[in-house]
Amino acid sequence: MTSADAPRRRVVIVDLQQIYRVVRALYIPLVHGLLRAHAEACDDLRAAYEFAEPLCIPSSLEEMLDAIGAADVVGFSTYVWNECNSHALARAVRERLPEALIVFGGPQIPRTPSDYLERHPWVDLCVHGEGEAAFSAILRERLRPSPSWEDVPGVSFRCGQAQRWSVAARVPVSLDVASPFTLGHFDAFVERAHAAGYRPVASLETSRGCPYVCAFCNWGMATGTKPRFRPLERVLEEFDWVAAHRVGMVFLIDANFGISPRDVDLVKALASHKHASGFPRHVVVAGFAKNNKERTFELTRILRDEGLDEAVTVNFSLQSMSQDALDAIDRQNIPLASYRAESDLYAAHGYELTPDLIFPLPGETLERFREGYADLASWSHVNRIRVYPLAILPNTKLSDPLYREKWGLVTRFERLQTPLLEPERDDLADEWIETVTSTRLIPPEDAARARIFVVVVNAFEIHPLTRGFRRGLSRLHAISAHDFYVRLLRWQADCAGVLAQLLREMEAAFLDAPEQCEDIGWSGRCTCSDGETLMPVKAVTREVLMRAETFRDELRAFVRDALHVAWTDLEEELLRFQTDAWILPEHDPARPPVCRYEVDWPAYLASADGALERRPVVVRYVAREDVLRCGYRPSLDAWQLWYLSPYGHDTFCAYRWEDARVERC
Repeated sequence: MTSADAPRRRVVIVDLQQIYRVVRALYIPLVHGLLRAHAEACDDLRAAYEFAEPLCIPSSLEEMLDAIGAADVVGFSTYVWNECNSHALARAVRERLPEALIVFGGPQIPRTPSDYLERHPWVDLCVHGEGEAAFSAILRERLRPSPSWEDVPGVSFRCGQAQRWSVAARVPVSLDVASPFTLGHFDAFVERAHAAGYRPVASLETSRGCPYVCAFCNWGMATGTKPRFRPLERVLEEFDWVAAHRVGMVFLIDANFGISPRDVDLVKALASHKHASGFPRHVVVAGFAKNNKERTFELTRILRDEGLDEAVTVNFSLQSMSQDALDAIDRQNIPLASYRAESDLYAAHGYELTPDLIFPLPGETLERFREGYADLASWSHVNRIRVYPLAILPNTKLSDPLYREKWGLVTRFERLQTPLLEPERDDLADEWIETVTSTRLIPPEDAARARIFVVVVNAFEIHPLTRGFRRGLSRLHAISAHDFYVRLLRWQADCAGVLAQLLREMEAAFLDAPEQCEDIGWSGRCTCSDGETLMPVKAVTREVLMRAETFRDELRAFVRDALHVAWTDLEEELLRFQTDAWILPEHDPARPPVCRYEVDWPAYLASADGALERRPVVVRYVAREDVLRCGYRPSLDAWQLWYLSPYGHDTFCAYRWEDARVERC
């Protein structure tokens, strides 16, 4: 048999995903397509190898091994959500196929000398950095009778018991390569996904690289590099493919989408496809450009106005409100002032903001974090703040032992798996992520206090149990949001207030079990005074509203005794303006409050520096249509279900004066 007659060798790319029930989004495996397109552009590799269908849906080991079949080369793309299951499968592949070549790549692979291969003896080769050229070179070298991995740039391999490194790979200057989408590599995959009830998501890369060097980030393994752009015609061809194959969502995975003027035209092209064919229905941008607020705003406006993103909520990746913390993580070139200016631009056009913070960052202190968080929460157009735990990812500055020692980073490993994943299988391994629980400047006690502060400010300012009252006091008596909430927490603890027991329980829980979920304010459970157990923010809200009269009296005492404000009829009406908006257990949404005041509080609170107008107003609050449609009947169970929903992060236990209809007499 001649070499031309020999059967082609089987290549399988494994890129396991986390798939959530109900949503059932299935990402088209871009890594498989890129590796295959690069390899099959070479005549010799196309003749020698056959790429099997990618493996990306986790199942039992036996089922996944059957899908891999008699593979000659098995490549694993690894990230934090699939590393443990990838190694479990690779170990099983080694036992079943001892002669197969097992290659690992992706952001989880250390790019500096380590014991990675020693800890994972079933792995033959590691690819460091971008994988297309390296994987093609591996396939070509695999065809030789005695492969020499030293001749393949950008890999490490086992030499006896030691890990050896080849020469570093050159970063390709051009991204002008054939698209796996338009080559048809994903056609069958998408057809099967639709047939199985999944919702395919196309991850599209219009550029690669990120000029920033944030210490916590390893975006695409290309931080600190000049962005490289894929040819416009290639990207537009992929948009054509998305529409033709009825792919409902496009996920633009650029680190800084909007950094180029052409990105506006790209979004307009996606909008044209939606109008013509109905696809894509939605577009998600993974990372907007950090320092071009006008273009980012234009992109957001087009996405909303063209129906590609129906939400009017804009994500801001602030990371911290402390310049010291930003300096410590090398984020000095993205000034905080630019974010405030950008937020005002969005607010003026009716958008709400969802800023992102990370905690605890090096350089952050408890007091500076609380000041920044309270300030951010007080912005009128912020409807939620997400505070992510600081994760240590491979190949970042945070992972450097010297950096860890300098900032005193204390970490723990936490599970990523959740009960919402599909499929539910006992034989799938837990995935883990290393998160920071305390630092040299934020010891465990301060970390717990910061989390309590997040919980209380979320419930009171954002959701918003005391937002109007606090803002009015700030305007009338120059009391900052930070001082208001810090002193309120202290007063509750010292005076055995409504929240005193709950605050003690939260502090003990956060100290004894500092595990964190995606958002540090939503971790764990708390028990209310009547024995009901809820998430912390929901528990605080429930405790206040179940004892509303008592808490109202406590607010009066707090303002007089802790803030040293003389209590007059003006403060009394301001308090009534706030508490009239509370949604109590006996509330009937079919009869939202209609309240009369002698002061135009909505106008006063909406302005930054307007005068207080003593003129009568009637405020008519607006009921939530989703509650009215559900056939709601007032009861404690219904109230907790609809206003303290066990799902998601929101609570809806106070009407927003911003949404009310105001009649000025």
